[in-house]
Amino acid sequence: MPAVGPLAHFASPTGSSAVILRYFNCRGRGQALRYLLIDYGIEFVDERFEADVSWSTFKGAAQGGPFGSLPVLHWGEHTVGQALAIAGYLTRSLGLDQRRDCENLALLESVTSAAYLDLTCVVRDLLRPRVMPNDEQWPAFFAGFLDSVPARLPAFERLLSEQGTPFFGGAEPAAADYFVFEAVDAWLELLGVRFVAALATCPRLREHHGAVFARPNLNAYLASGSRPGPLTASPHEPEIRERLSKSLASEEGAYDSAEKRDLVIDMFSAMGRDDGS
Repeated sequence: MPAVGPLAHFASPTGSSAVILRYFNCRGRGQALRYLLIDYGIEFVDERFEADVSWSTFKGAAQGGPFGSLPVLHWGEHTVGQALAIAGYLTRSLGLDQRRDCENLALLESVTSAAYLDLTCVVRDLLRPRVMPNDEQWPAFFAGFLDSVPARLPAFERLLSEQGTPFFGGAEPAAADYFVFEAVDAWLELLGVRFVAALATCPRLREHHGAVFARPNLNAYLASGSRPGPLTASPHEPEIRERLSKSLASEEGAYDSAEKRDLVIDMFSAMGRDDGS
């Protein structure tokens, strides 16, 4: 994969397995980092752990990083832990902070943080609840996410509109763009037409999602099936997703206009999916 954008002059660390990204065999907190490395043509080892007893044997070793938690990035002789810190490290190491003033860097970091904390980490809250709801509690449990998650999109729409560029990073993506893409993509997968209907009111964010998806390296990666299937390492994910799917299917008026129905079909077709119905 060729280097692009600020990386035309860049050389990644040399040697066997010089760049290693360690995370669980799911998307979760590590997927946006995979996108960043793949899109900018950085060769790396995508080392994945199963979230079982075997992982506990590595927590206190080098594989567990400085905090005994994942994701962990090994970049040559350097080891960095925690997703947001890794995003910042890659931004500086790959030169994505070049020609940016402090205000713009702070804006990008705030977008990265908001996408990560307010959207991606909320996927974990949905699929790995601290206490599993009983049969009577599921509708109220889902309702909280159905209302609150789409309500967080307008802030991203406003900031992207103010940028006036295809990406939060400008003409080329920054780390923030991959975090927003993954957050939106995960909730699209979970909420389907309900989430697409929310995106109908955020045209710039919808265009952004398509622009990131169309990046050649990323598009090839997504088409290859190499992306992990599970969104989290939660053992409850299959059951909760099945319950959520049935709950959404039973809703009436999921499409409140023919225009939104067409938007759903167009967006999912463009991404090689069914229409979420």
